[in-house]
Amino acid sequence: MKKVSKMKKISRWVTGSVMGLAALAAEAATPFAPNPTLRGVWASQKSEIVMTDSVLMYFSREDSARTGIAVLKVPSRGVDVAVRFSTDTILIDRHAPLEVAKRGDDLIVNEETFKKVEAIETVAPYDMPTAENRDQIGARLQEWQLGTYMENGGDEVFVTIGTNRNSFLFGIYKGMVYLRAAALLQCNEGSLFVQNIRMMKNPHTGERSNKAFENHLEFLTHLPDIDRTKFRPDCCFFGEQGEIYWSYIDHTPDVIRINGCGDTYTIKRPAKDKANMMEWFRYEP
Repeated sequence: MKKVSKMKKISRWVTGSVMGLAALAAEAATPFAPNPTLRGVWASQKSEIVMTDSVLMYFSREDSARTGIAVLKVPSRGVDVAVRFSTDTILIDRHAPLEVAKRGDDLIVNEETFKKVEAIETVAPYDMPTAENRDQIGARLQEWQLGTYMENGGDEVFVTIGTNRNSFLFGIYKGMVYLRAAALLQCNEGSLFVQNIRMMKNPHTGERSNKAFENHLEFLTHLPDIDRTKFRPDCCFFGEQGEIYWSYIDHTPDVIRINGCGDTYTIKRPAKDKANMMEWFRYEP
């Protein structure tokens, strides 16, 4: 995609009424800027936020209406997008007034208190190691998905942030609106994926989802154990608490394939010159 310095106001692909985000339309009192003391994954009962040196991604909900809210800020690309995702309407606009501050060990976002659930350490780009042996699969699945990846141009934006324990996606692309946060845990048998936040409008499949766990802080501080008996290369296993087991199929030194529940997910080893990679994070076993 061709990169642009400013995002155009996004109004296509939205069903229901389209209007400005009154609650999210003012300029931020404290603009997001790189700050190592804020870097990491943070959570409260109803919200979650991940901040890197370049990107802020925020998810929350309005309990009364069960409306999902997502915000993406990437100052270096001129991106500041707010999405309000309700049962019958998706509102998309620019400029979300998130006031972010540190108070002791806590993070305060719009007067809501967050606890840090995972640290992030930025490193210089490097050629990630190859997958030579079967007993390296878990480590490579984890390391190869670390970092911040971004494509943006015109009315489209697609950003993923992969940490050692979590995975985030903010996408308005190919006719879809897809916003999610999830735990992502690895072992040699495959991946355990648990979405605690999912807002999806996909006209290609007809899906319209707006789901969130009741307590994100509780979930992220008590992640499920991996049950290796649930992995099967020929199928996916779905747990009662939203767990999805993606099973290892095969690999080469530069590619690992896993069963993605109807799709085969191909995880490729990133090189230090990988296109559209904005940030690289330290691997922590």
